[in-house]
Amino acid sequence: EVVMSREGTDFGYALETAGGIARALPLLADVFWVLAGDVYVPDFTFTQASVDRFEDSGLLAHIWLVPNPPHNPNGDFGLGADGLAISRADEAWTFSTIGLYRRELFELPWCEVLPGNPQGTAEPLAPLLRRAMEAGQVSAEIYEGPWVDVGTPERLEELNQRA
Repeated sequence: EVVMSREGTDFGYALETAGGIARALPLLADVFWVLAGDVYVPDFTFTQASVDRFEDSGLLAHIWLVPNPPHNPNGDFGLGADGLAISRADEAWTFSTIGLYRRELFELPWCEVLPGNPQGTAEPLAPLLRRAMEAGQVSAEIYEGPWVDVGTPERLEELNQRA
């Protein structure tokens, strides 16, 4: 079953990633995948083994990082030798938008948006991830397969020319 969040109709604006996840939280399992709808990642495999490893870790999130594309040359997050994501690092990678999350990350005390997000709070994901990273609660790994953030008409056109 697919359930659509009609944020524009309900609130007049998008809830951003964490706000949208909080809105969907009552429908989600304790551990769930998130992937932005505007990334092209044809070879990424969503495996049960990844879910099992994440569940066993006890951490709040596990994210996949990619080499920095031209539109994000400085990256978003670092990766420590221990496999934990680093909020701010000299060598940073770009967040692919692919992640495994524990619902606890989107509840108090980590996230102040109420489950179901009835008030329509727009909440970005990066600040929430950074707080969890600073507490040592986010692991990460590098994905080096094909990945494109198709976030603009120009990048979509560039991707279509390659295909």
